[in-house]
Amino acid sequence: MAKLLRRIVASLWGDHGTKDLWQRILKDFIACVIATTIAILPQIRTWSTFLIPMTVAFAHPGQRLGVVIENIIMVIFGSGLGLSWCILGLYLASLVYDDNKPAAFTIRALFYLACILLHGYIRSSSPRLFLFVLFVMLPAITTLTAPTKATPLLYETIYVPILIGVGIMLFANVVIFPELSGSYLGTSTINALSEMANTLERATYWFATPGGDSVETRDQDSVRSTTVTNDRDIEQQQQQQQQQQQQEKMSQKKQSIIRYWRKFFSAFPNPFRSGRAIATASKIPLHATTLASLMEKKPTIRSKLAACKTAQNEVNFEISISPLAPGDMKRISVDLMSSLSQSIITLIGACENKFIVLDDEGREESGLASDDPELSTGNTHSPESTTPSTGAPEAYLKVNSNTRSRLRAGNSIDPHSRADYATLNRQIELSSAELLESIVTRLQAPVQEFQASTNAAVTLLISCLAYCYDVPTLPSGAPTPRGIRLEEIDLRIDLFADALAVFDQQSIQQLKLVAMQETGQYLDFMPRMETFLISSFLLAFRQSSTHVLNMLRHARYLVEQRQRRHNKSRIWIPHYSSLRKWLRTAGERDSMVLPEGARQAARRGDLAGRPSESQSKGSSGILETFRPLYPLGTSGMEMFMAFGLRFS
Repeated sequence: MAKLLRRIVASLWGDHGTKDLWQRILKDFIACVIATTIAILPQIRTWSTFLIPMTVAFAHPGQRLGVVIENIIMVIFGSGLGLSWCILGLYLASLVYDDNKPAAFTIRALFYLACILLHGYIRSSSPRLFLFVLFVMLPAITTLTAPTKATPLLYETIYVPILIGVGIMLFANVVIFPELSGSYLGTSTINALSEMANTLERATYWFATPGGDSVETRDQDSVRSTTVTNDRDIEQQQQQQQQQQQQEKMSQKKQSIIRYWRKFFSAFPNPFRSGRAIATASKIPLHATTLASLMEKKPTIRSKLAACKTAQNEVNFEISISPLAPGDMKRISVDLMSSLSQSIITLIGACENKFIVLDDEGREESGLASDDPELSTGNTHSPESTTPSTGAPEAYLKVNSNTRSRLRAGNSIDPHSRADYATLNRQIELSSAELLESIVTRLQAPVQEFQASTNAAVTLLISCLAYCYDVPTLPSGAPTPRGIRLEEIDLRIDLFADALAVFDQQSIQQLKLVAMQETGQYLDFMPRMETFLISSFLLAFRQSSTHVLNMLRHARYLVEQRQRRHNKSRIWIPHYSSLRKWLRTAGERDSMVLPEGARQAARRGDLAGRPSESQSKGSSGILETFRPLYPLGTSGMEMFMAFGLRFS
C-alpha cells in the first residue's frame, strides 16, 4: 500500500516535465467539474455565476505554470478594466435615463462599440493580449446590454465569480500534474541533442565503414538473417500452428466485429501514448544504418532544432519558477545547437557524396555501364539502367532521384552554372572508389575511438542539462542524478579535450601514411573528389565535436550556478527586449489571427528569420553539396598539410 501511494504521489507531483495529452485533458476536466459544481450551488448562485466555468474554459489549466500565471494576470486586469469601463458607461447613461431614454441607450451602445473595436483590433494585431481583451468584452456583454444601474454591488457581482474561476484554475494547475517552464525547456533541448548525437554517430559510422550500402554488405546481412531464420524455423512453425488453432476457435462474426472496431479506432489519435515510448520505438541497430535513413534524418534534425528554438522563445516570455533563469540555456539551445545541426547535415552530405562515388565505381565494375551507343547516350543515373534486382543499393533510387531532379533544375539556370554542373559530373566519373576506401580504412580506427569519446561527452552533457532544469528522467529511462560534482565534470572535459587532440594527431599521421609510397616518398594526390570528401568529413566531424565540447563547458557553468544557489527555486520575471515581438507571439494557437508569414512585413522581408532565404540556402542543389573546401590548384600534400594547420 505504501509503494502504491508513493507511486501516485510521484506521478502527481514528482514529474514537472512536459505532460502527455491525457494528463492535460484530465486536468481540464477536473477543473471544469469543480467550476461547474461551485457555479450551481444555491448559496452563491446568481445571474453572473456562469463566469466561473467560462473563466476556467478560456484560460484552461492544462498548460505550463508560467503560461497560466500570465493568463491569470491578463484575466484579472482585463476584467477589472472592462468592468470599470462598463460602470462608467452605465453611470453616464443613468444621468439622462429619466429625461431621454434613447440617449441613454445610445451612450451604452457607444461604450459597447468601443469594446468591440478594441477586441477585434488587438486580437488580430497582438495575439498575446487575447485573454485581456476577451475579459474586457465579457463585462460589456453582461452589464451594458442589461437594464441595470451603476452600483458598487454590480462590481462585486461580476468580479467575484471571475476571481473564483482564477483560483480554481491555479489550484488545478499546481496540484494536479504540475508542469514547469524550466522542465519544458530542458526536455526540448535534451530531445534535440539526443537526436543530433544519434545522427552524428550513425553518419560517422556509415562514412568510416568501408563499403557503405554496397552489395557485399547487404549480402552479409542477408546471410546473417538467413542463419537466424533457419535456427528459428521450428519456433515459427509452432507459433503459426497455435495461431491457426486460435483463429479456428473464434467465429467469423467476432473477427469481423474486431476488424471493424480496430479500423474505426485507428483513425483517432491515442492520447495515452507517451512521447518516450515513441522515441524508444524508433531506434534501429547501428550496423543497420543506410544512406536512405541518414537522408531522412535531415528534416528530423531541422524540426528538432526549430522545436528547441521555439521552446526557448516561449519560455523567455514566461514567468518561470526554477533555480536557473531560462535565458541561461540560450547559448546551448539556440547558438551551439544551430551550429551542431549544420555540421551534422554537412556530414550527411559527405555520406551522400561517398555513396555516389562508390555507386559509380560499382556500376562500372559490375558491367552495368554498357558500351552500346544507345545506352551510353542515356542518363547513367536513370532507374532503367540500374534496378534493385541487378545489385544496386537500397538507397540508390532515392539518392539518384534527388540527383536527377537537381540536374533537371540545372537546365533552367545560367550557362555558367551549367558549366559547373558539367565539371562536377566529370569529377564524379573520374573519382576512384579504391583510393577513397583506402583512405577511409586508414581513418576508421581513430574516428571510431573519438566517436566513443564524443558519445560519453554527450551523455554527461544530457545529465547536466537534466539536473540543471529539473528534467525527471534521461532519454535512456534512468532517473536524473540528484547532484553532480564539478570535479568530475572538469575531469571529463579534460579527457574529451585530450581525445580531440589525439584525434588530430592520429588523423594527420594516417593522412601522411596514405600520401606515401612503399618507398617512403611522398605521393602527390591531385585535388580530386576523394580528397574533398575526406576533408569535408574530417572537418565537419571535428567541428561537431568542438560544439559538443563548448556545450559541455557551458553546462559546467550552469551546474556551478545551480549549486551556488543551493538548488533553491526562484521566480524569474521575463525581460522583454522586444515588446513588439512579444505581442505577436501565441498567435499560432488562434485560427482567427493572421499567420506571421502572411503579414506585410514578412512578405517584404523585414521580419527576422526570412524563411524564404533559409529555404533557398538549404536547397541550393548539388553544387552546394559538392563544393570543395580548397581551391582546385592545390596539390594533395598541400591539402594534407592544411589538415595539420586546421587541427592544430
